[in-house]
Amino acid sequence: MIVGLDIGAQWIGARTGIGRYMVELAAWLPKAAPEARVEVFLDRPPEMVNEEEWATLRAMFPAAPLRACSGRLPVYAPSATRKARRWRVGPMLRPFDPLVQRLCAAVNEGASPWARALKRRRCPPEPGRAQVMHVMLCPSYPWRRRGNVITIHDIIPLTNPEWVPASDGRRMRAQLDFARRRCQAVITVSEFVRGQLIARGLAPERVTATPEACAPAFRPRDPGHQAACRAAAGLGPEEPFVLFVGTLDPRKNLRTLLEASAAVRSAAPHRLMVIGKNPYGPDPDLAGRDIVRLTGIEDEMLAGLMSAATLFVLPSLAEGFGLPVLEAMACGCPVITSNTTSLPEVCGDAAILVDPLDANALAERLRALLRDEPLRRDLRAKGLARAAQFSWERMARETFAVYRRVAQEDRP
Repeated sequence: MIVGLDIGAQWIGARTGIGRYMVELAAWLPKAAPEARVEVFLDRPPEMVNEEEWATLRAMFPAAPLRACSGRLPVYAPSATRKARRWRVGPMLRPFDPLVQRLCAAVNEGASPWARALKRRRCPPEPGRAQVMHVMLCPSYPWRRRGNVITIHDIIPLTNPEWVPASDGRRMRAQLDFARRRCQAVITVSEFVRGQLIARGLAPERVTATPEACAPAFRPRDPGHQAACRAAAGLGPEEPFVLFVGTLDPRKNLRTLLEASAAVRSAAPHRLMVIGKNPYGPDPDLAGRDIVRLTGIEDEMLAGLMSAATLFVLPSLAEGFGLPVLEAMACGCPVITSNTTSLPEVCGDAAILVDPLDANALAERLRALLRDEPLRRDLRAKGLARAAQFSWERMARETFAVYRRVAQEDRP
């Protein structure tokens, strides 16, 4: 079976979230289902992909053929040009999708230099020969009516639009519209998100949850590796520290952790390490606080820091899955996280769950766990056992079962 993975250009080089999901799925599908042949489709014409991006894509998908989008402009997806964005299809124009599609191509051929170059290039194959096209964000080939699968990681832009740019909300509505009208199956990464989609009208039999997992790098590291990572981050050999990993936007709720950490630091001395940046704007000002800041570190170092950390804390207000929590547990780090959305589903009884809006409750849990070594040992053991229940092979196997069902339904 030929499976096309329709990826978004904004995830080129991404090592977390959707980027991690795409890479692991492409790598594990041929192992979990040898009959699967994976091809990767990029939602850009080849003229808009530079050599560095091609090299990054080849590193992300070393075993899969890479194919750029054809000259026909995707109208459901946010486009790479401002002119194209004027032609995004709205509810009033949906009956005229094919006409608008042709207008997009015609307008841009005369208005954009890269579009004029399309006449001179060799067109890559359309994905028509793929029995299944798995869309990761918005479709590059929205006119395809059969054999479509889409993964929806969360619907936070609709449930909490105040946390994200307006463009994220438009993209999310386009994803749901495509899922309802053109997809034979929808995949989510948690039962929580699956329930949200069913509540918004998707048929339960069309929505399947296939949980994510950790990369092989995330495992308990030996003391030597931990010491090297501590030194690289500017920490002492035995210095206790609390680790936070995530984007620094309001949804991750770093402010509550800062308050809780400051409240208990005198009673339970520790450093706070924050790894991440704000994807939507400038990072919050953390000057004057006893905080270690890191960004853009590799998995090897992150796994070493997770193994060395006294605690991992993620007081997020909402998650579609919560992969950093699972990665911390896989490294043997005790976890405190939120009792909301998908996080209880991921953690089970292997983490301390708190109300993310209650800084006092979080401070109390921090103080208790920083002082209680036997409880931390118990959480380490439970976390390792819990993380072992998740695997990318299982995710790929369950995803291929969805492909097989969609391909069978598509037969005349």
